Amino acid sequence: MSKRKPMVLLLIAVILGFLATTAMAKYLEKQTGPATGKTVLTAAVDLPPGTMITKEHLAEVQWPSPKVPESLISDPEEVVNKYTSAMVAAGEPLPRSRISDMTYTGEIKGYIPPGYRAMAIKIDRAVKAGGLLAPGSFVDVITVITERGYEPVSRIILQNIKVLSVGTRPTDPEDKEKQDKAQQGTEEVVTLLLLPDEAEKLALAITRGKIQLMARGVSDTAATVTMGSSPLTLMPESKEPEKPAKPSDAVPAPQPAPEPQKDTAEVAYSKALSAEAKGNTALALKLYAQVAADFPEHALAAQSVKRSNDIRAAAEQQERDLALEKELLSAESDLGKGMFERVRERAAKLLEQCGAVTYKGEQISEIVGKLKLRAADDEKKARLEFQLCRNWLQNANVDEAGKHLKKLEQNYPESTYYRQAKALFESKK
Repeated sequence: MSKRKPMVLLLIAVILGFLATTAMAKYLEKQTGPATGKTVLTAAVDLPPGTMITKEHLAEVQWPSPKVPESLISDPEEVVNKYTSAMVAAGEPLPRSRISDMTYTGEIKGYIPPGYRAMAIKIDRAVKAGGLLAPGSFVDVITVITERGYEPVSRIILQNIKVLSVGTRPTDPEDKEKQDKAQQGTEEVVTLLLLPDEAEKLALAITRGKIQLMARGVSDTAATVTMGSSPLTLMPESKEPEKPAKPSDAVPAPQPAPEPQKDTAEVAYSKALSAEAKGNTALALKLYAQVAADFPEHALAAQSVKRSNDIRAAAEQQERDLALEKELLSAESDLGKGMFERVRERAAKLLEQCGAVTYKGEQISEIVGKLKLRAADDEKKARLEFQLCRNWLQNANVDEAGKHLKKLEQNYPESTYYRQAKALFESKK
């Protein structure tokens, strides 16, 4: 009887636990009700970048859980008459990150961060027709300067610039239809997001020549350094044919020489830019100096002085780098020969003269520190080889001593350790 009592008590506990669990589940269901999903918007069709969203582009689906991510949209009013800034595939939920703040009326809302400006320019309509531009995409700006008085030159002046809008958007659909019929030209309006100095550069380039936009990938943010192009770099083998002398029976009367036309500040400055783009820094410096001297009150005078200083600074930096490279190569050569004392002298000289200078992204003090560590390590190895050679000689083992002497000759031929070991070896032979 005493053995059955624990079993009965255990069975009663299990039954009571089951009843309590069932009652709790019913209570919670009565309090919260069955789980129901919420509605989110998806794309009914594929929406390429730059598509103006209408109600026909939208579909509603039930989200499987009560909590909908904040990045998704449930209210159609949030997206209708706005634009996609990236591709949204059919059936894909509409994320807020791919919806442009550009409204149908063309008003820019919240798209211009502090310190930036929106600037509208005209570009080739074929660029837009090719599907390369859309709000939210990124472009590089290339200019082709074609002013009279110097050779044409092209160059990338701005990189990784964000597109705010493409085209103009009237408020009335009827006006839009009329505008679409009227605008059959070759140009389209694009609004770019620029810093003030970038806008100044772009405005100047527009007045001097032609502008082209080059679309780039969103993930490609690295800047590209180019030297520009000119007819000479485009076709270096082509030359203007010489014109044959024109025969004439009568000697023409001497004509007064035409008065030389004085270059304007803009023309002289553009010639200097062209020379700099071709790598002719001497001519560029001469032309920049001419602009600063002949047009001291012009805004381009200060720009010319700045460009001249930049060219000289770049030349000085290149000269310093060449000198440092030569000195470091000499130190490497001395280290390879085992001339440890000379390496230390070179290191001390470099540290004294150029300790704060940066060479190829690294401080000279760091480079010298590594060089001194390598010299100390190699000298330690050379000293060990010398000691082993000397010990074997003291034990009358010439063959083993010769092996260590050979290592010193191969690795540290100019070191004092090799000379001392060689002298000992020859004295024992």
